[in-house]
Amino acid sequence: MALFRRIPRPDALAGYLSESLWLLPSLAVTSGIFGASLLAVVRGGPPLFVSGTDSARQILITIAGAGITVTGTVFSLSIVVLEMASSQYSPRLLRNFLADRGTQTTLSIFLGTVAYCLSLLRALPRGSDNAAFPQWAVAGAFVLVLASLAALVYYMHHISQSIRVESILADVEQRTLATIRSRYPETDTVGVAAMPPVPEAAVRVPVDESGFLQAVDLTQLLVVAQHHDLVVRLRPLVGEHVVAGTTLAWVWRTDGGELDAARLSEPFNDLVEISFERTLAQDVAFGVRQLVDIAIRAISPAVNDPTTAVDAISHLAVLLSALAGREIGPRLLADADGRVRVALDSCDFADYLGAACDQIRRFGAKEPAVLVALLGLLTDTACRARDDERRKAVADQIALLTTDAEREIVQPADLNGVAAAAELARRAARGDLPERIAGSGP
Repeated sequence: MALFRRIPRPDALAGYLSESLWLLPSLAVTSGIFGASLLAVVRGGPPLFVSGTDSARQILITIAGAGITVTGTVFSLSIVVLEMASSQYSPRLLRNFLADRGTQTTLSIFLGTVAYCLSLLRALPRGSDNAAFPQWAVAGAFVLVLASLAALVYYMHHISQSIRVESILADVEQRTLATIRSRYPETDTVGVAAMPPVPEAAVRVPVDESGFLQAVDLTQLLVVAQHHDLVVRLRPLVGEHVVAGTTLAWVWRTDGGELDAARLSEPFNDLVEISFERTLAQDVAFGVRQLVDIAIRAISPAVNDPTTAVDAISHLAVLLSALAGREIGPRLLADADGRVRVALDSCDFADYLGAACDQIRRFGAKEPAVLVALLGLLTDTACRARDDERRKAVADQIALLTTDAEREIVQPADLNGVAAAAELARRAARGDLPERIAGSGP
């Protein structure tokens, strides 16, 4: 008898389907086929749009042909947008564009219209017997044409807005903020709980496959651990790349009893989601990574757009300020008696701060506007920091930044602007809470 049964991951399936470009269009095609089949059996009706079978057939052929042409154009525009987002901003943004509901809905309307018209063509009677003519079904085709025209106008507006860097930055910020709120509750507690030590009797559970750890079903892990009197400590962080055969978790009984590692491997691997790419479902650092990618791509010699880098840093400041005021640390799930049953380690605040600042600081050390924007981020973050340890992490970043600035910036006037912003950030790190000043210029 197995230790515990395989548990499905409906949340992982729901996430995959919501970000699939094919799901809504497939449903629309199916609906178009069935809708045409149902309306085709309704004979007669008022001559709303056409007056005969032959004219109806010509109209349906025209609509289907035009729909296929426009659908191809929409697909082409979508591919161009994906290529532009990958090359100009970050290849890690493609998942966001594929999950875009506007694009999925537009494709669904066009493909559903084409499927409806083609299915209705097969149902039209031969000859010109108007008595057997499904006029309501043809009227439905006209309604779908109007919907397609509206969808085309919407799509042109939507695609032009979604490719703007301001929209991309705001979208990443909002997605990441949602993950921050779900991962790290905003409480008054200060201090980070320690991970439980691994005893000698613990059993090592290996990873079944290589890839990025996307998500962990902590709730179900807690249920399993309570039911079998286990303690589970997961080794990798969410978002970390794992290699098959390495340690996924250490498991041990609270009474020190023995466990069979072979029986634990499959069920525990069923409770984690591992794939070839990272997602924002539980991975806050991935949102930070996307914004950093945009910033360092913008300040690269090939693009040379420091203004976009400054904008990306402004959105990073929102994320870091949110993290600075929240309890960040290991996720410890306890049973009703208060005993820790499941432990998942997490990045600390200094890790997030370094992920946001380090690469931008190194690549943008010669650009005063970028450095001043980073110092503004550090000032805002220090103002929200909830303890001295986090303010020290901010102070360490200020020291690194000023060192790089003094080494790379030649003009004294440029260096003076960076020095003024650095002094403001130092005051914030000391707890003086200064008013924010605009140091990045127009």
